[in-house]
Amino acid sequence: MRGRQRTHHKRKAMTLAECEEKIMKAEAYVQNCGNREIQVLFRLMKETGIRLGDLVNLNTDNLQGRELLVVESKYGAAKLFYHYADGSLPVISEETAGMLVPGEDGRFFQHGREYYIRLFRKVIPDKEFRYYYIRRYVMDKRRLQQEV
Repeated sequence: MRGRQRTHHKRKAMTLAECEEKIMKAEAYVQNCGNREIQVLFRLMKETGIRLGDLVNLNTDNLQGRELLVVESKYGAAKLFYHYADGSLPVISEETAGMLVPGEDGRFFQHGREYYIRLFRKVIPDKEFRYYYIRRYVMDKRRLQQEV
């Protein structure tokens, strides 16, 4: 068995509450770092569950009021927008919408995915925290709410 496979089997599955606690701690560090871009990016990830790689390409054309029309690029389908199981589009808070300031090119984030991953690692001291925990948490929480 290869090293990557072995470590995968050793990982402990986190409960929703444990994941929420890790995200809240990470968010506190991000909010205190002073970097507006990473603060907004973290909020967007937490509010929508959209993948980091798709959010860094966000521009003014993707914002329809508070709804986000973002193409889900992981699957390579043209014009397959992020949506939830009930068919609704991701919606951001008014506060987050107010924090979004486009550059001259209309983009909200001026760097690539790798830059923000490195920045998350630098800002968040919990070396076990992974940015994709946020997406899993948002999707699991929505799924549980729909079951109720």
